Amino acid sequence: MLERFLEEVQEALSEPLSMLFREECDKVIVLMHVHSFSYDLHLRVVHQSLVGCHMTLQQGYRLTSFLEDFIAHHPDIPKFRRNHVFQGLFLDHESQLVPESDQSAAADTLTRVAFSIWLS
Repeated sequence: MLERFLEEVQEALSEPLSMLFREECDKVIVLMHVHSFSYDLHLRVVHQSLVGCHMTLQQGYRLTSFLEDFIAHHPDIPKFRRNHVFQGLFLDHESQLVPESDQSAAADTLTRVAFSIWLS
């Protein structure tokens, strides 16, 4: 009977302690700027691979797909980041700008997607 009581007490205490631990972990992550560090680190690795300093990415790595996913994963850039990546579109000289609502026509006029990595 005592064992069952102790098990129930432990279960009752573990949930609040677990939540408290998770909250404390979130606070530490914010205070240490982990998201900003991770954001900057990924952009530095991409930049170093592009300029040939460190070939950390394998031959044939789909860098544009990575950058598109990276931008989608970070819709709100981290507050304390030092670097940033921009995405833009190049249009044909002969094409006209198409309203965003007409996706099929816009796809015909786009020639390429460009990325610009700004490092500080």
